[in-house]
Amino acid sequence: MAEKIVWSNKFRKELRKILEYLDQHNQSNVYSTKLIGEIVEAFNLIRENNRLGKEASMTDVRIVIVDKFLLFYKITSKELIVLAIFDGRRNPSSQKMR
Repeated sequence: MAEKIVWSNKFRKELRKILEYLDQHNQSNVYSTKLIGEIVEAFNLIRENNRLGKEASMTDVRIVIVDKFLLFYKITSKELIVLAIFDGRRNPSSQKMR
């Protein structure tokens, strides 16, 4: 079990953009607040069972889906590292992992 969750800068930036868009689009933060709760819950489950989700094409990276969003992560001996979040409705070629 990973001792702690580490949120990458890339993940933080992309999540902030997504949340700002959703708040503006919905004229409310209700959905954004719910989404954050679901993301945190998903990673708490992954801490307990690090084999959740699907293997990504990159070595040691896995993907889990929360609502319409793909969350990329990897596990080390002590940390669960959250790498990126992608909107599953967008064109994958427009989104870069690195």
